[in-house]
Amino acid sequence: MEEPSRQIHLDFHTSEHIPDVGKYFSKEQFKEALQIGHINQINIFGKCHHSWYYYPTKVQHAQMHPNLKIDLLGQQIEACHEINVKAPIYLTVGWSANDAETHPDWCARNNDGSIIEFNKKTGNETEEIISTGQHSDKEVRIKNKNFRPYCNWKFMCPTGKYEELISNTVTELCSNYQVDGFFFDIHFTQLKCYCNNCKSSIKENGFDIKNPKEVNAHWNDIILRNFTKNMTTHIQSMRPDASIFYNGLTVLERKENLLFRVHENATKNDLEDLPTTWGGYDKLATQSRYFHNYSNKPIIGMSGKFHTSWGEFGGFKYPEALKYEAAAMISHGARCNFGDHLHPSGEMDLDTYRNVGIAFEYIKKIEDYGIGGKPFSNIALYLTGSYDADDGVARILLEEHIEYEVVSINSSQERINDFELVIIPSAAVSKEEVRKLKEFQNKGGSLIVIGKGALDSKEEKFIFDIGAKYIGPSDFDMDYIQVGNELSSNLVSSPFVTYSPAIKSEANKDSKILADIKVPYFSRTLEKYNGHLYAPNKLKKEEYPAVLHFKKIIFFAHDIDRIYAENGSKVHRQLFINAIKYLHKNIMIESKGLPSAGRVTVLHQENQKRFIIHLLYAPPLERGRCLVIEDLPEIHNVELYINLDKRIKNAYFLNLNKNIRISENKKINVTVDKFRMHEALILEY
Repeated sequence: MEEPSRQIHLDFHTSEHIPDVGKYFSKEQFKEALQIGHINQINIFGKCHHSWYYYPTKVQHAQMHPNLKIDLLGQQIEACHEINVKAPIYLTVGWSANDAETHPDWCARNNDGSIIEFNKKTGNETEEIISTGQHSDKEVRIKNKNFRPYCNWKFMCPTGKYEELISNTVTELCSNYQVDGFFFDIHFTQLKCYCNNCKSSIKENGFDIKNPKEVNAHWNDIILRNFTKNMTTHIQSMRPDASIFYNGLTVLERKENLLFRVHENATKNDLEDLPTTWGGYDKLATQSRYFHNYSNKPIIGMSGKFHTSWGEFGGFKYPEALKYEAAAMISHGARCNFGDHLHPSGEMDLDTYRNVGIAFEYIKKIEDYGIGGKPFSNIALYLTGSYDADDGVARILLEEHIEYEVVSINSSQERINDFELVIIPSAAVSKEEVRKLKEFQNKGGSLIVIGKGALDSKEEKFIFDIGAKYIGPSDFDMDYIQVGNELSSNLVSSPFVTYSPAIKSEANKDSKILADIKVPYFSRTLEKYNGHLYAPNKLKKEEYPAVLHFKKIIFFAHDIDRIYAENGSKVHRQLFINAIKYLHKNIMIESKGLPSAGRVTVLHQENQKRFIIHLLYAPPLERGRCLVIEDLPEIHNVELYINLDKRIKNAYFLNLNKNIRISENKKINVTVDKFRMHEALILEY
């Protein structure tokens, strides 16, 4: 089934305490909204987190919403198909409130037998805080014993009778409706379930119930893997062309998704991010690059129309923000999806679809220059599964407009060998990963290894030959870096603060020290302190280096990626970029004149024999607890220096009317005279 390009995810989590559900639903008004929005696919609800079904079900233990009088799902499917819009069906898995109350034996359990609960209330709250991904949303409330925390649900275990319920629901839907696909929600791979079904399975499959890591491995390798595999097989036996997705399994903040790869049982990969409040506008960049490694499966960028988060009635992004987000999705080779929430009455909010329509009208113009494209670079970020470390490197590369691809523990030796430079963030990698990366080096590849990424898991020795002997951790709580001439471009010559200390090492005689360390006079304690913060640096440099070059490897003694992710100081970003340019002379795309909030991506559409260089600029501004895109200033005179190792025959802009002369040289320079929000340069070879 061809995956449509302009999608809506229409939430419909509707309480039994709300009357007249679906009373004002109109097929014509529903179709009008989709047409205004230029929508060609919409995910609609079969069953919600409250456990209610939105069609007349006959499945045992299932119940249609008590205040719904029509076959809402059936009418929505009919309306969609009348205007050639696909309509995959949403089914909740991990959270199902009424099921949890009526069948507590279906719930996932902690080791002490209590039900696993997301964002559980303790009774001591004066400020409710929930964390979704890496960002915290906050709701300040007066302490109230009756207040239910935001997004508070009990977890279900998809085994036994509960798995049977979901399977029977799928059978009923495939039998009674023209099913385009399924969207199964809520799969948390970090859980450890000790329900009776899981305890029996843990024993049966030889896992150690006393070892939490093995209990989590059982959850992923047995429970989630079997559930998703069985469900996919079941669906495809009835609807072989249906799209299938399991939400939660593509979240890269959870290392378990890299280790167990349960997402491979889906037919596509939706990449969920609500950038205003929990993910940011750069999360999709690395996520899309990782999932592009699954070249046979479409990827979909998934955001929301809300100002904050899911379930926000009356929250709106303005068209400018939606248009930027959608263009960014296309620039990453992804389809577009925006989340909405249908009002309980069943009436679509036409203002929402007018806003989305402005964005998707532009996407209709540019989507052919993104979808089907793959990232293209000779630099790879090695994804470790340590979010702050991985994200710190990605942010530096994105803000310096250096294109990168992503490899990981799942990548083959051949895939890793495709690159000239691989960057390893500051997290330990396994022996098998080290073997592959050393083989990459033996084939002539270069490495940049950051901080703890050079150490074994016990932090006792270097696992790469970085040209130094490991001494140990720092004696201080922070220190300072002073660069040498090789890395001095656009940097101060004075020592600059690192906020976190370096690994101590002793450099070999044939290694080159590119930056030195100066330590503070002392660490800050209750007894010994200086001023408001840390002590200034001693004048003498230390014997151990900050940045070391040995053969085709550069080692950073600091976790410079995490330092940048946390503090965002340009000196750290500049130091890292200087090191890349010192080691790697063959950067494919460089730009001049584009602010750091701008983004440059390179897609290769091999079938069309062309590259597309996308440029975006719309700076996110912090407004209260949200990141907001509001201003779309016009950018002038951006210079692009391009070396894609292909002889370009023809070049043109998507929007800008300008003739581009192509020389015989493989290296070409192009000036983008002006653009607002988005421009694309198409290079045909």
